[in-house]
Amino acid sequence: MKFNRKKYYSNSHLFFIGMVVIGFFYSNYLDKKYLETVQTGVKSLHQVEKQNCRYSPKSRSSVSIRVGNNEYWVALSSDICEKYPVNSRISVYYLKKYDEYIYRINDYKSKISFLMIILLIAILPWTYFWNIFYSKHALKK
Repeated sequence: MKFNRKKYYSNSHLFFIGMVVIGFFYSNYLDKKYLETVQTGVKSLHQVEKQNCRYSPKSRSSVSIRVGNNEYWVALSSDICEKYPVNSRISVYYLKKYDEYIYRINDYKSKISFLMIILLIAILPWTYFWNIFYSKHALKK
């Protein structure tokens, strides 16, 4: 018995599954990087040079710190960003492996479980189910 891919999955469906898989691996990488930096990184206190607070849910807020001659942007939520105006001091973690400063979040939530649920739903052969549903209703007319 030969497996007919087009019977179960359309090209756009496979593209969507691929995007969710890529998002899953990228989210896993970001979680690993965050946890590694917070657990093994060096905690330090730096002065905020610039503040870039956004209040739109799709925008990312950040503050700028200067270490030597380098300027680093630390990503923050808009609520936390308001707490650190220019010339205030912020406590951040640094890991040389990534050359990045990260602000520790007390209630950090991974996006992996959400993406795993989306992936499990996306893997279902929706094209096959749609064709069965459509053919039953088309025959009744």
